[in-house]
Amino acid sequence: MTRARTVPAATAVKAPRRSRRPAQPRARATKLAPETTIVIPAFNEEEGIAAVLRDVFAAIGEGDEVLVVDDGSDDGTYAVAAAFPCRIVSHWRRQGKGTAMRTAIRLARGRNVIFIDGDGSYPVRAIPEITRALQDYDMVVGSRVAGRANVPAFNRFGNAVFRGCIRYFFGFKSGDPLTGLYGLNRERLLSMDLSSRGFGIEAEIAIKAARMGLRTSDVPIEYGARIGRPKLNGLKDGFFILLTIVRLLPRYRSWLSVLPAATALLSAAAVLAALAEPAAAWEALLP
Repeated sequence: MTRARTVPAATAVKAPRRSRRPAQPRARATKLAPETTIVIPAFNEEEGIAAVLRDVFAAIGEGDEVLVVDDGSDDGTYAVAAAFPCRIVSHWRRQGKGTAMRTAIRLARGRNVIFIDGDGSYPVRAIPEITRALQDYDMVVGSRVAGRANVPAFNRFGNAVFRGCIRYFFGFKSGDPLTGLYGLNRERLLSMDLSSRGFGIEAEIAIKAARMGLRTSDVPIEYGARIGRPKLNGLKDGFFILLTIVRLLPRYRSWLSVLPAATALLSAAAVLAALAEPAAAWEALLP
């Protein structure tokens, strides 16, 4: 079982597949626990994470915490992040975005947690507005209302299908359940008992938030062009998002009421599994 290790500020540690890592600058010292933890899950994001971190530290309050989860990167992601006064958690090998986020939720010290991707595609300037909205809501979603040209057509189609499924079957009212910029109360996140390992994590959080009756709000944002090579595979990762929806149906909805739609979703999942990675896909079906 791969372990995640919290890397203390100003401590040099050995990186996976690298001989040494630079010492981190000292993280911001706070006497009290931070109100908000900004979480940046990252895998091979050396090209974009510096810009994201620079903008984050310019936008957040003095007492907020920034936590980067390096998910087994084999590029310079760790070294770039280590130049900023943030906490870094490092996985020895890649385990998936969902696992990286679950690690962050467990280790975050803030009362609220805001997630943002490390590729520069989400506007950091929305973080203060999300932080303020979390004073009144349990979950605040950065809803992508502009920037469609920066999302591949296949991904836009998949997002529309998944958004419809999550809203229809589970009652999630936000306009963008699969966004990569959103915030929640940490205790609510812990109570969700999340299990997704990959890109299905956003769907799982949205579904469980809806079924828990969390108060949600949207902050309109513009989705930008990513910096660096895309990590999401529309076909393979689309299957796992769909699989997350299918697996949670019997937990929250009667099979009798959703049987026709569930059959269609399972058929679509089977087709995607055959086209993507069959062995890993069917393994994910197991409890």
